[in-house]
Amino acid sequence: MSRPARVLLVGLAGLLLLGLVGRILTYPLQADEQFYLPPALLLDRYELYRDLGFTHLPNLPLLLAALVQITGSADVLMIGRLVVLASWAAVLAILYRTGRAEGAGLLAIAAATGFVLLDTNLLGEAGIAATNNFVPVPFAVGGVACFLAATRHKTRAPLLAASSGLLLALAAGFKANYAPFIVPVALAAMIVPPEWSLRDRLVRLAAPMLVGGVLGGLPTLLYLAADPAGVLASVFHAHRGPQVAYWLANPDPADPKVMGMAGKLILARELWLGGSALLMLLATAVLLLLIKEQEGGWRQAVRRAGWKSGLMAVLIGTAAIVSFLPTPAFPQYYVLPLPFGALLLLVLHGRLAPPQRVQARPVLAAALALAVVNGAPSLLPSAAGIVQPSQWASSKLRNDGRQLADVMQAAGAAGRVATLEPLTPLVVRNNIYPELALGPFVYRAADWIEPKHRRQYRHIASPTTIGAVLGARPPAAVLVGGQGKLDDALADFARRNGYLPQEISVRSGGKVRTRTLYLPPASARGR
Repeated sequence: MSRPARVLLVGLAGLLLLGLVGRILTYPLQADEQFYLPPALLLDRYELYRDLGFTHLPNLPLLLAALVQITGSADVLMIGRLVVLASWAAVLAILYRTGRAEGAGLLAIAAATGFVLLDTNLLGEAGIAATNNFVPVPFAVGGVACFLAATRHKTRAPLLAASSGLLLALAAGFKANYAPFIVPVALAAMIVPPEWSLRDRLVRLAAPMLVGGVLGGLPTLLYLAADPAGVLASVFHAHRGPQVAYWLANPDPADPKVMGMAGKLILARELWLGGSALLMLLATAVLLLLIKEQEGGWRQAVRRAGWKSGLMAVLIGTAAIVSFLPTPAFPQYYVLPLPFGALLLLVLHGRLAPPQRVQARPVLAAALALAVVNGAPSLLPSAAGIVQPSQWASSKLRNDGRQLADVMQAAGAAGRVATLEPLTPLVVRNNIYPELALGPFVYRAADWIEPKHRRQYRHIASPTTIGAVLGARPPAAVLVGGQGKLDDALADFARRNGYLPQEISVRSGGKVRTRTLYLPPASARGR
């Protein structure tokens, strides 16, 4: 690649990365963040599963809680968004380092990283919000990259293999959907590289991976050992029964949820056969054809592509299958194959001879250019947000929290806030109810939890039982208006008990929206 082309590529990459930073900082607060972030501020008082009913594996709340303790800040939205930014930096760095190690050219590395960075699905909630959707990606990709590196460096293989197992297990602890990726890599450790003896593969790869995997899985294993019934009720049974039952009983014609396989296939087609995902697929197909031309036939091409390409293909297939498992289906579930597709492209490019690399250049350049045209409009306008702290999502949330605290203080109301938007009071360290700590996500499905599993929860409420919970521990304020019909039971309690309504405006959701804050009558305040 010529020097002017390199300068242009580096300059473009810099602009896109600035846009990514700005987009992460300014992206409006998402509903899912009302679920994933509050536990980080509550783990010093409540248990993750028995008390809060968290329905995923524990690594994300544990990480965020540790960062809250280290920083001493309640601004968990900013902390979470910075974790997402660090995850992006790690993914891009891993792809670059792996590309160089596998012998891929700079243009191929730029294309592979660009296809991930400019994917419009990842530039939405899936890759920007502080949830468990993107944070596991650097651990999963890093685990695979460490395994590839272990097969290149026999003397350092045990340490790299242990790192691979550690990272893959950590990825699964952030999101259970990543657990299946451990199996292909673990099996590969026993059969590749083919030139190593079986003893070397077992001693230098498989055994260290097992040790690393156990270490990486410790957070989940410790929770399971301490309270297996509670963890299974929250993580496993909640997804299989109550959540699905809620959506089946409450269809939304304005926003229909994808429940069946036919709808999932349509969603997958839209996300995998469009945008940078399609461009990556086409670029990969071209590289395969060039390898075939280079080697003189498909059998030789497969041999030339090597076991690393085969492993990447298996991981992509695993990711594709896993994407269809959750119900309802949401776009963020379909990003799993993308980073492994980038690794496959890098491995294949490293197998090209110089003449075929020359032939691949225009294809890679054109695909990257189209990816930029497709994704840059989502990134570049956000770059200005870096120098506008007032536009950061965390700043807007803090302002909303301060407004809530000021109104309550002026009214002499002190105590718990009952709301399905727990981040607003929590960000200014106001107390909330553990039954509502995860926003609407457990609350709305609680009536469908089977009695035998309900016993595993210490604090749980639903629209039919929240009145009794609040009656036993009256709130200092009730904040409603953001969750539609789910807010009705809270508002009904407030009105029945003489709470006085006051309109306030919040900005943290992207637009200025009105909320109703119910305050108790003067005779009941401060009790």
